[in-house]
Amino acid sequence: KMAHDPFKVERYIMGQMGGISILNAIKPVVDQEITKGNITVLLETSAVDLMQSKNGDITGVITQNKEGRLMDYKGHKVIIASGGCASNPDLYEELHNVPLYCQMAYPNSQGIGLILGQSVGGYLRGGEKYSPLYGMILTDDKTPSTMYGITKNIIERPPWEVLVNSKGKRFIQEDHESVDAIEHAIMEQPAHRHWAILDQNMIDEMPQLIYGWTNKRIMTESKKQNMIKQYGSIRELAIKSELPALSLESTVQEYNDNLENNRDDTLGRQHRPLPIEKPPFYSIRMSGWSLCSFAGLAINKNFEVIKPSGEPINNLYAIGEVIGFGATSGNAYVNGMGVTPAITYGKLLGESIRTI
Repeated sequence: KMAHDPFKVERYIMGQMGGISILNAIKPVVDQEITKGNITVLLETSAVDLMQSKNGDITGVITQNKEGRLMDYKGHKVIIASGGCASNPDLYEELHNVPLYCQMAYPNSQGIGLILGQSVGGYLRGGEKYSPLYGMILTDDKTPSTMYGITKNIIERPPWEVLVNSKGKRFIQEDHESVDAIEHAIMEQPAHRHWAILDQNMIDEMPQLIYGWTNKRIMTESKKQNMIKQYGSIRELAIKSELPALSLESTVQEYNDNLENNRDDTLGRQHRPLPIEKPPFYSIRMSGWSLCSFAGLAINKNFEVIKPSGEPINNLYAIGEVIGFGATSGNAYVNGMGVTPAITYGKLLGESIRTI
């Protein structure tokens, strides 16, 4: 699925099974090399330190297995490819200046590679490029929380609902052609919170709003899930949703008046299938969220980890999310700029160090 803005010119191909297509292509090759003895896989083992000579060159890695046994592995070239820190709330917030609102990444995404790289003189960059994703319904108010549901964005369905912020005001054209523009508008909202406001007619007639849910499930969940509310008036809905009642009433009234009088929408929205007028009314509180780390180890064009001065740390390299999603995708979520660079950089690095 393409969840982000498409390229204007086609520039990559996605396998029918998504990431599994890549795994199916690469795994047989890796398995063959393991069988030949060219690759050794250490399971349930973590890298805990880097070995460094007196002159600063990296000479190997120290590991620890689940029994606590430490082992030294010496090597001429050490590559950090351990992913990001999107399962480490404290480190994530420290590097991005944003709380980790939802726990979605692989549990081992703890940032060990970031810490190891810094321990020998490397530095981190890219945290300022953080951008949230759209439409996460959290399980509760814990930070981080877990996923309860995810709403579809404009690429998969035109919006029927309106979006408001904590002031009860619309803050973005809901059918804006760019998901990126919507996500950056969400980033400007306190705690990245945004609410979908809709009525019973929309529940009954609109296309599926939340992945894996029927729209009728929204009605059921509103009676038991704190992020989803249902009330007989906009005023009641606002109060129970902790939104300013007069402001939300004014927002809905303005939206309805413009639609019913055939006037242009205040924010330029084009897709306005129904007014918000039939009770009960619903609110769905959503949050911005992220699956990856934008901050990562600084490297040079040869994938060598570098010091703040720009000097490379001899024999130490980094590829993949450990260099930061911001290094390849910038201040946005760009289709194909996560896995694709990881694979490409790995191939380029492998070819270059093999000849050294």
